Amino acid sequence: FVLRSPEVLCLAIMSVSQGLSSILFQVAWKGQLRILHPSPAQYSAAMGDVQLASGMLTCVLMVCAPYLFRKLGWAGTLGVTPKSAMFLGWAFFGASIWMANAGHLVMSSPLLPYLVYGGSLLYVIERAAKFSLFKPAEEMVYITLDDESRTKGKAAVDVLGAQMGKTGGSFLQQGLLLFYGTIVAALPMLMLGHTGIVFTWLWAVKKLDDMHGSELAMVNDPHALAQAEDAKAKEAAAAGEEEGLGGAPAAA
Repeated sequence: FVLRSPEVLCLAIMSVSQGLSSILFQVAWKGQLRILHPSPAQYSAAMGDVQLASGMLTCVLMVCAPYLFRKLGWAGTLGVTPKSAMFLGWAFFGASIWMANAGHLVMSSPLLPYLVYGGSLLYVIERAAKFSLFKPAEEMVYITLDDESRTKGKAAVDVLGAQMGKTGGSFLQQGLLLFYGTIVAALPMLMLGHTGIVFTWLWAVKKLDDMHGSELAMVNDPHALAQAEDAKAKEAAAAGEEEGLGGAPAAA
């Protein structure tokens, strides 16, 4: 069913890409976080601070989301998450590769905390943008689809797409560990894979915008949506009157 529907296929690609890109980044970042905080208590405290910051930023972006949808449009708002992941990911992976080659990925390095804090910032922004901007924009697409695509498509994307993203990321992580031996040695491939996945994500956003951009623009504009609904109602009423007039002589 996913392969038969272009819209559902694009939604599935976005869902899988989001999961894969997030897993690949977290593999590198959490590895460095464990180097900086080897104690389980310290690691848990650091993750708690990051999750708190992520929740706070999510609340702020939820308040700003209506303005962003009006200002940037559907595609622009949906693109905030992959673009943030791409540009901040380049900075994080680039700095990680440089520090690995220079021998700074050790607990005693004075530069390691800055790298970990930069990765924490990317994690916070990516998670907040996902739940406050990406998910609502994704749900808007279902409004433009037929009933079958809404039900079967949403089930396929939510269940299949999410699980494939998590499982695929885990398989990639294990494969890189088996091939390279350590996450540090696999950093260039992690960066390459992360970049390719985000570009695929952006391609799916562009395809959806090309197919349903005008309809999604109306979803973001209540006035335009109301006008479109009124026009459809008038067309349906006019069609009903024509059928009634056409059937009158036959009935007589």
